[in-house]
Amino acid sequence: MLDSRILRMDYGSSYGSGSLKALQNDNLPEIDLLVREAIQNSSDASREESGDFFGVSFNYKKFSPKQFNDQLRDVKNILNERYTEAEADYLEIRDYKTSGLTGSVRLAEVAKSPDDHGKYFKLVFDTGKGQTNSDDGMVGGSWGYGKSVYFRFGIGLVLFYSQIKNDDGYEPRLIVALVENENSEDAILSEVYKDAIGRAWWGHRDTEDPTELLPITDVTEIKEILDVFGVEPFGVTETGTSIIIPYIDKEKLMDGIFPEHCGISEEVISMCSFKEDIVEYTKLAIQKWYAPKIFNKNLAKYSN
Repeated sequence: MLDSRILRMDYGSSYGSGSLKALQNDNLPEIDLLVREAIQNSSDASREESGDFFGVSFNYKKFSPKQFNDQLRDVKNILNERYTEAEADYLEIRDYKTSGLTGSVRLAEVAKSPDDHGKYFKLVFDTGKGQTNSDDGMVGGSWGYGKSVYFRFGIGLVLFYSQIKNDDGYEPRLIVALVENENSEDAILSEVYKDAIGRAWWGHRDTEDPTELLPITDVTEIKEILDVFGVEPFGVTETGTSIIIPYIDKEKLMDGIFPEHCGISEEVISMCSFKEDIVEYTKLAIQKWYAPKIFNKNLAKYSN
């Protein structure tokens, strides 16, 4: 079972509800937002790798809730009571030919580099920190709020699994995070602590410094968790990141792909083959947001 760190009310706290609202979107479907953010993140992470392409896959599959829940200290009973079915849906977003979630995993080391917390810490822990070390502004992110879409896509739980290359070879990292609206009737952490503020993580406590929560780096232990989802580990010399979002509601995510008063007739909508298929709509969203960039042959004249 993984160790937990659940944030409770304190001075200067960053609440889950604030993080989820920070994206300030009332118009775009969550699928569009996720596609836009995920591919941009992978694009930024590919800039440090050789070659002129990178890959991203969106994999909708099923997993065993109980097998996963039993890994999560403090909340496993709550989740087991809520999700009693043998299977539930999840989405894995996996990239390759990218650098992975590099940077320090210890707060004490991150504090030594206030200008750049590194990819791991910025994605997993930071909220609202301005983009730094951004290759002269060539990366797409700015204020670190876009990542909230990962937590909005399901019930707030997200697994971050990555493999990076460092001076000692290749290192895998896996950590579980939760961001939720602490005021919601469905809030999970509020059943653990009344003053929980909607943010938590699961990993392993540092044996030398119990205040530090570290990612899992043991290959065998990581594989045990990935096996719950049928997700393959990265190859021995492969780098990249896999983001796993459990407990997605496919029907709910498809609501609103045709906004009210959008001017599209019911007759036209009825002919849209993607309207009830989340896989087909995800393909459409990818084309919608990135085909204009990929096929713009003149873009190289203005950007490297």
